[in-house]
Amino acid sequence: TPLLSELVGYGENATGGLGGSTCTVTNLNDSGQGSLRSCAQASGKQWIEFAVDGDIHLKSNIQVTSDKTIDGRGRYIRIFRAGLNISAQSNIIIVNLIFKEGNGGDDNDAITIRNGSHNIWIHHCSFSGYGDGLVDIKEGATDITVSWSKFSKHDKVMLISASTKDTGDTKIRVTIHHNWFKETTQRHPRLRFGRAHIFNNYFDAWKSYGIGCSYRGQCRSENNIFAADKDKDAIIDQVGTDPDDAKVRSDGEWLLNEARVTENDRSSVFDPRSAYAYSLDTANSTMRNDIISN
Repeated sequence: TPLLSELVGYGENATGGLGGSTCTVTNLNDSGQGSLRSCAQASGKQWIEFAVDGDIHLKSNIQVTSDKTIDGRGRYIRIFRAGLNISAQSNIIIVNLIFKEGNGGDDNDAITIRNGSHNIWIHHCSFSGYGDGLVDIKEGATDITVSWSKFSKHDKVMLISASTKDTGDTKIRVTIHHNWFKETTQRHPRLRFGRAHIFNNYFDAWKSYGIGCSYRGQCRSENNIFAADKDKDAIIDQVGTDPDDAKVRSDGEWLLNEARVTENDRSSVFDPRSAYAYSLDTANSTMRNDIISN
């Protein structure tokens, strides 16, 4: 489909519900026939579409199963209170959803990808105001792309690997491109162990740090826009109390307002082109306007 032609990065093998049946969301209820939960938790390959617009107030996380496309294109769907949990599943695409506001609490994420889940694509979504993370990736989850999404009004945006004890997270691979991090605080992402390819994003006035690479991870950062506010740390190679640093390579960035980048052992950082093809936009005002307008 034309949608899949937009997929770039480590999540590029995701096809979601392509070739399966169509499941139509006909109401905004938390559960029951015609609900998003009913479609997303069903077994089998499903392309999920919406026949309604509006707000879905979830009483608990939806447990998304493998081989699903949740396709909000052409609709206005906002999700409140809880989110989507992807655990030990694969081949999932989430596009054009608004995760507006979650409950409080240390485990209230908009989207959690965990427990070895793989081949996941999050595209053209909007995230703000959950109790914990907006997109958290942990427990060996890998081959994930997060693209053309907006993150705002939030503290801990994106965690990749939750602990220095999670040594299985060395296999994590995430691509993050063309996202707008608008006045958020930290974790854009915060990485341990794995590999993050971060290109053509707009980091807009973060509060604590931009990209936090730490504890044996590797970050390849290319052609991003870093517009600093009071904090100037666009990229750091060690976060918090982690006892070890990360490898960081940065190229082609547009650094504004005295934004600064810390590189570390750049010559040994992975090359994304050994895994997939991609093209880079020049980090300039044209790219910034494209990201904002999308």
